[in-house]
Amino acid sequence: MRRAAAVALVLSWVAAPARAQAYDFEVSSSTIAQAYALAGPAGSPFVSRRRITQQLSLGVYNLLPVGPNRPSLRLVVRMRLDADFGVPPAVTDPTLASRYIPGLDPFPLDVVYAYVEGRDLLGRRLDFRFGRQIRVDPLGFYLFDGAQFMVRLPFSLALEAYGGFE
Repeated sequence: MRRAAAVALVLSWVAAPARAQAYDFEVSSSTIAQAYALAGPAGSPFVSRRRITQQLSLGVYNLLPVGPNRPSLRLVVRMRLDADFGVPPAVTDPTLASRYIPGLDPFPLDVVYAYVEGRDLLGRRLDFRFGRQIRVDPLGFYLFDGAQFMVRLPFSLALEAYGGFE
């Protein structure tokens, strides 16, 4: 009798419907190759470079339950690797002072942007974005690490603020 009760309990737990949840993912990448040479004063090339730039974008959307008039939350990341295969090893070796170029990194990895964004929170009154972000507005182009907020006020007014480190 106990065994039958245990089997019935397990079957009822397995067969009980559970709420399904899903996120939307986006992954995109691009690869660009370049080859160029800079000519010296005498006309002969003195700098020859071969570069490969790779970009990877990742996005996770609908982190909150989806529906009409519901808030949304997402995570967006874009990275860039700008590898320069034309750099001779001598220019990155500080012991060879005659050819050394300070600060030259032949394989720099850069996080272009990475942020968490929420929209239509608090009754569709608040939007926010935290992290490294790009902002383009009539005042210019900004890349900063910080936060951005927009509060919608009554009568079609909004208060927007952002701040951080450039």
